[in-house]
Amino acid sequence: MNNIVGGNFGARINMNLREDKHWSYGASPTPEELAKVQANETLSLPGSRETMNEVGSSIEELVEYGLPDDYYEKYAGRVRALQISDIETAAKRVVRPDNLVWVVVGDRSKIEAGVRELNLGELKFLDADGKPIQDRPSA
Repeated sequence: MNNIVGGNFGARINMNLREDKHWSYGASPTPEELAKVQANETLSLPGSRETMNEVGSSIEELVEYGLPDDYYEKYAGRVRALQISDIETAAKRVVRPDNLVWVVVGDRSKIEAGVRELNLGELKFLDADGKPIQDRPSA
């Protein structure tokens, strides 16, 4: 889900909303996006355990997250079996729109009116050092 929605630079959410519309985020995956991520996740597996350090990291993940010993043996099959509905179900469980904090960065004089139109909630303005600055109505 993360890679489809925005986990890498080429993901639709980044390319469309950020690059084309100059703002972000919120999307549902297409079959093509899922297939692309499935291929990327599974085709990279053969080279992912080439060194002792990589093997050690995999074992550490098994222990840290309580994963079964055959987790990596079955991983590719599980990824290839994913359906759009699985991604949407996971998104509903993980993404909590009411708890989101939107961070919008840009030239205030150019974007403030549009951001206000979205009615995302109270706007707070910070300077480059993260210090609050006075809220002023858009021009």
